[in-house]
Amino acid sequence: MLELTDLSFTYADRPEPAVQDVSMTARPGRLLVLTGKSGCGKTTISRVVDGLIPELYEGRLEGGRRLDGRDLGELTISEISRKVGSVFQNPKTQFFTTDVTSELAFPLENLGVERVRISDRVELVADRFGIRPLLGRSMFALSGGEKQLVAIASACMGAPGLLVLDEPSANLDAQAIEGLSRVLGRLKADGMTLLVIEHRLYYLRGLADRFLVMDQGRLTHGFTPRQMAALDGDERERLGLRALVLPAGAGARKSERRPGATAVGGGVGAAMAVGGLRVQDLVCRYKGLDRPALQVDDLLLEPGRATGIVGRNGAGKSTFAKALTGLLKPGKEARVSLGGRDLDRRGLTRQSFLVFQDVNYQLFSESVAKELLLGAPEGDRGRLREVADRLGLADLLERSPGSLSGGQKQRVAIGCAVLSGKRVIIMDEPTSGLDLAHMNQVAGAIGYLRGQGIIVLVISHDREFLLKTCDRFIGFEKGRVVSDGALPPSSLPDGPTVACAARGV
Repeated sequence: MLELTDLSFTYADRPEPAVQDVSMTARPGRLLVLTGKSGCGKTTISRVVDGLIPELYEGRLEGGRRLDGRDLGELTISEISRKVGSVFQNPKTQFFTTDVTSELAFPLENLGVERVRISDRVELVADRFGIRPLLGRSMFALSGGEKQLVAIASACMGAPGLLVLDEPSANLDAQAIEGLSRVLGRLKADGMTLLVIEHRLYYLRGLADRFLVMDQGRLTHGFTPRQMAALDGDERERLGLRALVLPAGAGARKSERRPGATAVGGGVGAAMAVGGLRVQDLVCRYKGLDRPALQVDDLLLEPGRATGIVGRNGAGKSTFAKALTGLLKPGKEARVSLGGRDLDRRGLTRQSFLVFQDVNYQLFSESVAKELLLGAPEGDRGRLREVADRLGLADLLERSPGSLSGGQKQRVAIGCAVLSGKRVIIMDEPTSGLDLAHMNQVAGAIGYLRGQGIIVLVISHDREFLLKTCDRFIGFEKGRVVSDGALPPSSLPDGPTVACAARGV
């Protein structure tokens, strides 16, 4: 059982507390959801619980924190790790090895467990979480969603009594989220204590025992499931909460098209005249795979439209984005043209901007203001304040990007895209770590880009966001286009998903 009493923490490099006077109790067999606006202190709570505060993050820690009746301050980090499993907001920051099998084995190796028992446990957990096809795979070859699944499975290797998950659904496809929900239900039924930090709430409906809402470092509201369901839209928006039920129409299938079909309406000639992006015979391969990672025969992307790129984890969505931005070398037969003009890899790099799935890889400057202006053309620099206001960054301009929360970093990267002056902007999971208000701000930024005639591609599993921002959806499966229409497909088969049989994990 976890007990926090009047907990406060102030990071050493900040004047104000990140969390203040927080009290909560999490009992065995219960699932608590900690939610609230981006940057409100949720991740700080998780760091206190798993011992990273004060072990790794220095600052002033006050209040009580007990686990199974013992003061956390009296436990070593090794003792805490045996009792608490953690899945970070960015799972890549908790990986230690280069392949999936070794990553699953690592927690038990660290605890000195016998090799035979480790091998048996790896097999069991891989089967229970549906990731057996990933065993032996390089960690660097996994999609963002696959890495998320491996992180969750790894956290359960030692059978901890308390599992803390920070945005566990952030990079998962719809089927994997359904599986994650079933896994959490099984773990809860087995008596595990679960603390889930989330903005996406719909998949936790029927699982959560209590929803705790934070704002500006304080715990401001506690709702039972019934009270949470009774909140109207205005109240949810005031609290910065995402929908508990997906919007009507999510998952409907419409206007299915065969692989290789061109854009809906307008025709190739008309669209190219105003700057359309045409992709032909695009093939990309990765070493170790017996089939192309990506194979697009003929696809037209029109300016002034936001196109959702959807599909299951590992379907080829991020590979498509990297190919269109010149980060991957396609086959020799590939042809990509913008407004009728052929582009080589260098030309693609000059004309396109990619907001990475992990934005930590593209933030370089010492302040948010300098980051936003880093790649902006001289003529666009005067729009800094306008873009900062649009994305809720005005109060963060002097902060270091490295000191921001995951959601705040995401908005900085999107701001860089808006100010880049590029004609093709691709966003890979842009709502990861975002609350309702900031999701709406990003949706507004995409609307602004569309109004400027920019070609916008949005790679996402977030149907609530996709339905709000996109007017076309292209579905990928095994590297190929399998659907193209006005609503996202309800399901895309194949690819690893979380198994429902998690009992005993």
